Amino acid sequence: MHVGTAKRPGLTVPLFVLPTAEPRGKHGCANSRISFNPESAIEVKCGSLAHGRAKRSGIEGVPMTTETATGAPAGDKAEKLPSIRFNHDKQHFESTSPAAIQVVVNGMTKPLSLTFQLTRACNFKCIYCSEPPGIRSLPLEQLKGMIDRLAGMRRIILSGGEPMAYRHFWEILEYARERFEIVVLSTNASRITHENAQRLKELVDYVDVTVDGPRRQHNAIRGHYDAVMHGLMHVASARIPLSVICVYLPGNQTAMHYIAQTADAIGAIKMKILTPIPKGMSKGLFEGFVSQQEIERLREFLDSEKRINGWQTRITISDWMRIGRGHAILVEPDGRMVASPDWVEEDCVLEIGNLATETAEALWQKYPYKENHLNKYLENSLIVA
Repeated sequence: MHVGTAKRPGLTVPLFVLPTAEPRGKHGCANSRISFNPESAIEVKCGSLAHGRAKRSGIEGVPMTTETATGAPAGDKAEKLPSIRFNHDKQHFESTSPAAIQVVVNGMTKPLSLTFQLTRACNFKCIYCSEPPGIRSLPLEQLKGMIDRLAGMRRIILSGGEPMAYRHFWEILEYARERFEIVVLSTNASRITHENAQRLKELVDYVDVTVDGPRRQHNAIRGHYDAVMHGLMHVASARIPLSVICVYLPGNQTAMHYIAQTADAIGAIKMKILTPIPKGMSKGLFEGFVSQQEIERLREFLDSEKRINGWQTRITISDWMRIGRGHAILVEPDGRMVASPDWVEEDCVLEIGNLATETAEALWQKYPYKENHLNKYLENSLIVA
């Protein structure tokens, strides 16, 4: 064991480096080493590349903190939620306390997680798109100002449209990395080259990519199957933690096990099955929410297939009736903050306010679905196969 020092602004503390011969966790690498700083977070390095955020769970005795290993806040503005940690090996938040949800909510001043749309521009034309073009992005400095207002929130999901189509994408991603414990990229993967994957590896905790079936089904729903697969292979090759998302539609109901096999083959930590909502382009497809009976049959089928095939990927299914209204908080490219999906409201969203002109704390106070929000991201209201 080597004992060195770690330097942060105004702080030098002992650093213990444990060399490992084998990968740690599903997405480790053979030359990884784990650096444990007793007074802060841990740092994971693969060769010369510092991940600095992930792979902190599953190591006994390592405290979970809201500060990243790079010294970037989460920092002084971080939400103090000692009873909630993020499990990187399962890609979801966990409660470490028996405290009631309402008790935790009462201690929150900002969302636990939020989706931040950089742009509505996109190179795909998915038949069910809930976030179609038509909203202009604010200037770069205003987008940065909104990110500053959210700083310290536990997780930010950069989305779109296609976020990598935004012309200042890399600058915003680097800016966000300095301000949040967990940074996620939700992308169609078509713009992820080998070079981009190596760069993303340093800046995101994981990537969300949608696959809606094998080639024919996927192309009928989203198109660009080859581009998505190539992007996914670059993500997997770079060992970036990954979630595969799919939307459960009449055209791909019989392909769910194929998508699960694809997710497992590329090493995805999680497969997230969403059901349609009456929003955006989905309005024309929407014939009513998928019944709880159908969702239960799907869960039983995938649970059986998972046992038979030995898949390691976790599978979750979203039943909106079970999750409840408005669990997700979205910031649109013009700063409007909405709760979604809220199917009793026009356009399936409830407008909360505007982050360009209001503080995150004030908007959180106006947000009416706090318990639904927390229960969903703790997976209390999800179906797990």
